[in-house]
Amino acid sequence: MARRLAERRVGVAALLSDGFYLYYWFYISWQFLKEETGRDYFPIRHALGMLVPGLNLYIAYVHLKAIRELLVASGMETTLSPVRGVIIMGAFLVAQLPQLQTLFQTGTISRGDALLMDLLGIAVTAYIMMWGQSALNRYWVQKYGDRLVEAPIARGEVLIVLIGAMRWSGYLWG
Repeated sequence: MARRLAERRVGVAALLSDGFYLYYWFYISWQFLKEETGRDYFPIRHALGMLVPGLNLYIAYVHLKAIRELLVASGMETTLSPVRGVIIMGAFLVAQLPQLQTLFQTGTISRGDALLMDLLGIAVTAYIMMWGQSALNRYWVQKYGDRLVEAPIARGEVLIVLIGAMRWSGYLWG
């Protein structure tokens, strides 16, 4: 059965989870791609690989490329660009370097700078996830039409959002 995730759901979950939804999204969307194509995508391995600097950019590229190829193979046009997605992610990482240098030199970073870095990181990752999910959803709609259903909210999603909410409470009231 074809299942989709609403782009809004992905964006809101990314914000509420303090960005941790990224790992769930990479897992579940790889799982959906695996079910759709029959290819061995190793969803858990790819999701965990997002924790590794450098490897995460490669995995994001491969993931966006797999989504793009699915659409193109079905005759659909798409604006999804794996290269552009990785450039956006990489540019954000480079933009964080001055704050990270301050952290390493002084051992501290202002609460405001930390919050700003976190919010910008969430915005960038949410944008990339929503862009990829939007492309996937267009594919699902074209292929499955009325048989398409919204993926139910999984326990893992709820847990990730709760963990993120605890982190947010630490930022705001800690």
